[in-house]
Amino acid sequence: METTVIPPQEQDHSNPLRFDRPPAGPHLRHLRRHLPPALIEDARVLAAIRAIEAGFPTEPTLATLATQARLSPFHFHRLFAEVMGETVNGYVRRVRLDTAAILLLASSRTAQEIAVAVGYGSLASFNHAFRRQFGLPPTRYRELARQAVVNITPDDLERARHVRVETRPALPLVGARFHGSYDQAEHCWLRFADLLRGFGIEPDDLAAHALIRDNPEITPNGLIRYFCMVADPGLPDPLPAPLERFTVPAGRYACLRHDGPYAGIFPTYFAISPVWLQKHGQRFDMSPALERYESPPWRHAGGEQSVTVMIKLL
Repeated sequence: METTVIPPQEQDHSNPLRFDRPPAGPHLRHLRRHLPPALIEDARVLAAIRAIEAGFPTEPTLATLATQARLSPFHFHRLFAEVMGETVNGYVRRVRLDTAAILLLASSRTAQEIAVAVGYGSLASFNHAFRRQFGLPPTRYRELARQAVVNITPDDLERARHVRVETRPALPLVGARFHGSYDQAEHCWLRFADLLRGFGIEPDDLAAHALIRDNPEITPNGLIRYFCMVADPGLPDPLPAPLERFTVPAGRYACLRHDGPYAGIFPTYFAISPVWLQKHGQRFDMSPALERYESPPWRHAGGEQSVTVMIKLL
């Protein structure tokens, strides 16, 4: 049954980093065994997820992932589902369609362009999969989601005036991914700092960055990925789980600094995308957004943070 209305945002103003029901989230509630763990510590599952993300949208097959894990496809399928609460195919489909929803909400790409970008061979197959997941065809979803979510205020316009464009070199990072709502971000930083110390790394000496792949207005809280990362100190391979490497690509980034409690960071993102991007006719690519911390975030948990939000431009 098709949804005809996307309800307005149901945001807890006492906790602005959390949407108990994402306003532009999936219409279909898939059955899950459980939510993914806050921190993935099985090296085989972590390697598979990294391979899926690195190959997006032409992800490796189940057989390839199983071979990399040195398991049969049957046993790897079972392991992945036990850890993540969903199958490999379910994970891939969900990430593809969440990415499509982000592009529909915040970009000017056509449905055809988005279908190709997230790995669907035809617009018809994309429309079918998207409608099954979100209860609406893509173009109708874009219209209703923007009505529900995009409400530009004078404060947003003023904030967007301070966006600047920086050209950045490639940046190698080491870190760990966490699952959970963004109101847990500072708790993740505290846990991450302790994790590094446990590996004999002093985090205070390393520049801290967070990678952002998900939009909380679309992805449910327990499925949101938050990556705590630091400048790569030159650790040898292979990294022990749950640590992993990521290289932020070189290029042009729209940047805006947030000074204040982390709970107030969402308007900074909104001022860049969609406000500044729309005003200047710019488009973002599909790289993760980046948060660059001016000082160790684990030292300021619960207090004032100085962080620059960076979104890569095409």
